[in-house]
Amino acid sequence: MLQIAPSCSAHWNVGGNGIGCRMSAKAAIRGRVKVKIGLAAALSSLMLVACAQAQPTSNSPKSATFVVALQAVPVNLDVKPFGGEPMIDVETALQSQLFMYDTSGLAGQGCSQMGGLNNVVGDLASSWTFSADRKTITVKLKNVKSAWGHDLTADDVVYSLNRAFALSSVAIGNMTSSTHYATPPATAVSQDTVELHVNSPTAVDLAILTHFTGQIYDSQELKLHATSADPWANQWLQTNTADFGPWKLESFQPGSRISFVPNPYYNGSRGNITHLIFESVPDSSTRAELLQTGQAQWAWGLSYGDFKSLQGKVGITTKDCVSPNRDDLVLNMKDPHFANVLVRQAISMAINRQEINLGAYQGLAQPSKYGVSAAYDFPRPSTTYSYDPAQAKILLAQAGYANGFPMQLTYSASRPGPQVTQSSVLVKDDLAQIGINVTLVNVASASDFNSIFYKPSFQAILYSEPPAIADPYYSATTYTISTSAQDQYGWKDPSFDQLILSVGSTQPGPQRQALIQQLAIEVVNLVPMIYLEDTPYLYAYSSKVTGFDAVPYGKLFPSQLTVQ
Repeated sequence: MLQIAPSCSAHWNVGGNGIGCRMSAKAAIRGRVKVKIGLAAALSSLMLVACAQAQPTSNSPKSATFVVALQAVPVNLDVKPFGGEPMIDVETALQSQLFMYDTSGLAGQGCSQMGGLNNVVGDLASSWTFSADRKTITVKLKNVKSAWGHDLTADDVVYSLNRAFALSSVAIGNMTSSTHYATPPATAVSQDTVELHVNSPTAVDLAILTHFTGQIYDSQELKLHATSADPWANQWLQTNTADFGPWKLESFQPGSRISFVPNPYYNGSRGNITHLIFESVPDSSTRAELLQTGQAQWAWGLSYGDFKSLQGKVGITTKDCVSPNRDDLVLNMKDPHFANVLVRQAISMAINRQEINLGAYQGLAQPSKYGVSAAYDFPRPSTTYSYDPAQAKILLAQAGYANGFPMQLTYSASRPGPQVTQSSVLVKDDLAQIGINVTLVNVASASDFNSIFYKPSFQAILYSEPPAIADPYYSATTYTISTSAQDQYGWKDPSFDQLILSVGSTQPGPQRQALIQQLAIEVVNLVPMIYLEDTPYLYAYSSKVTGFDAVPYGKLFPSQLTVQ
């Protein structure tokens, strides 16, 4: 058991007021918190948060501290080098994109009904128009200031998008593969008007700019820190922020803790949070306990088991919301077994998705039924995934493998998550029923697992599909079109590629929905990959928090929240 010091002290600047605190360890943790060995540093840091939490502010409940417990805190604050999921969690919260989603009018505020392209609204953009050929988007900007006091201008947008193209491989992929923005992507028309340029339009041209890599920076401030060796001020932005969102950076401890206070110049609507803290807490069960004890108001990335344990707890709100995310089985088609579509179909039919949901996902997922996520709005086809081991054996025999064959299945808890430890065993058992003898290969290192996928040096691998933009076209261009960087596993089909491109070039409406339906059918029939579970967004937070709307990429805008 970790020993907590008997007292703590800290000085905080909350809403401009210095607040000191001194309290006992018992009061700080409000009960015994069980932690695993190796978390001493995280809990020591959280003791300081507990001190801040314990002090009521003079104008409570008009102001509040909001602590977010993350699996990890990024080690830098710029897009280069890319910091993975922790960076996305933090950067999205800064809320400085041209566009965002408004799901407030959807069922469950976006929890029961996922937002789509028709729910994209302006964030820093006040209005926009398309040219007749949709290759030029003219955007009028809102009258806002950065935390450094500089007005938002068209030059900031031009600078920021050029910067993204120069530094961010993720932005380049989004804006040149899934969408087809020109280089340069933007030009200034006037101080408050900018033109965006695309070489060929897609349905997701605005939605792609909701992504955190489309963040608009205060170019005046960044240029003050640029040098000839570092023209984009990348070094300065590693540990600083300069954007037009609701927050101003207060302090940053790379990999450990970030705190924000309100941007004093922000004129948008906001809740009552005056101190926003992101804290690194690697262990899922510890994040859950911190939420229960009130030391954190939000816990990200809980395991299915820990989330399940919080359901029904007094003072805790849990929501499992629709998402476009899916966990899947990828077969390396450079292996002659899997080059045969009958083998791929047989493996898909042999897997009991419902049992995997109950056994590995605590019943919180949805067994994949369609070739695209069921969260999308499209006419449901009759062609669906089915569980039929007898038919699977027939297909294997037709493919020339009546006696089955050995298969090596690689997996890692780093992706899709700890549930894969159990789901891998269930897949192994299912495939044994049709004569496929599976050997499981566990890869502990996330970087090693990533390398194995991209080489590729696997026969079969359990993976996940978490699209940054919730749209079937974006999902397909990221994971299954033959030109995708993710498609290292040998899948090629020109007709399938063309169908994906047709979905992308068609604007929302009945014609596009029909194309999505056809895409769903082709994925089941051709089996470019085998989808296993449609996974939800799991949200766990204090019941004192109100104002939360679920957006289709599953992130959080703390500026919208109120803490009672």
